[in-house]
Amino acid sequence: MSGTVLKLGEMTLMNQLMFRFCRWVARGVVARMLRERNGGSGRLSYGPRPDHGTRTYAFFLFLLCRKYKSSSFASNLLRIVTSMGVSTWCNRAISAADVRVTKVSGALTNAVFFVSCPSISGTSTLLLRVYGPSSGSLISRPRELEILHVLSSKYKIGPLIYGTFDNGRIEQHFDSVALTAADLRDPETSRWVAARMAELHQVNVDDVEGPSPSGHEDRVKMNVHTWLPHAREVFSLPATPPSFSRTFNIDSFADRWEKYMCWISLVETREGGSRRVLAHNDAQYGNLLRMNPNPRNPNGHRQVISNA
Repeated sequence: MSGTVLKLGEMTLMNQLMFRFCRWVARGVVARMLRERNGGSGRLSYGPRPDHGTRTYAFFLFLLCRKYKSSSFASNLLRIVTSMGVSTWCNRAISAADVRVTKVSGALTNAVFFVSCPSISGTSTLLLRVYGPSSGSLISRPRELEILHVLSSKYKIGPLIYGTFDNGRIEQHFDSVALTAADLRDPETSRWVAARMAELHQVNVDDVEGPSPSGHEDRVKMNVHTWLPHAREVFSLPATPPSFSRTFNIDSFADRWEKYMCWISLVETREGGSRRVLAHNDAQYGNLLRMNPNPRNPNGHRQVISNA
């Protein structure tokens, strides 16, 4: 993450390209991961492993989104949740048949579900996030977890992370609804979003990146250079339609990106470097939530939270 601001057109192109990239390679990646984890036997290996960077626990288990309504999905999910020690779910009376999984959204890099157990009183609702196929080529999940841990534990920003599994994680659930495009046009709501972003920008970059005597290289720049080679591979696949390549024109994007970075460097050389901040970089309305009315819920701008 970086304080460098991207032009809207470039961000739109990046998001579209990322979505198409994930979809094109999804089948091959999922099939390969299942073969590797199953060892050709059709069985999933399972077992806890410490995740030292985030103080959570991770498990060798792979969940398939398209089967979220199946009993096997609920059974494996329950094993994950109980093994993570989520207090209200450590009730032996809870069975897979009691688990209710509700799909909330299917974003570019995640599918989000609410996990509840309405038949057992006192069981808290959880948020299940299943990573999109191949999204690990675009997003460093270990880095993402480190950042989320720092934000929730030190700055009280964002949800608690209960633990991770092979292709996703379990998070604290907020009783909330996603904002809409119309919500963002409301002046008061827009001010709340801006205030929450300002809080994020006050996070000490050293806390999430580690101290750097020579300064922090822009992570946005690093991310683009990381995923461009993967994107070029997708464009070179025989199955990629020519119209796809013409629409997104990866060479043109790369050229415009380099020109933009040169312009940033020129401005900062002339006027002085801008302060680097931890930025959201994906604050579209579907990734922003508003807490539902509740006496225990915060007022004002703290009603708005990020779901990205």
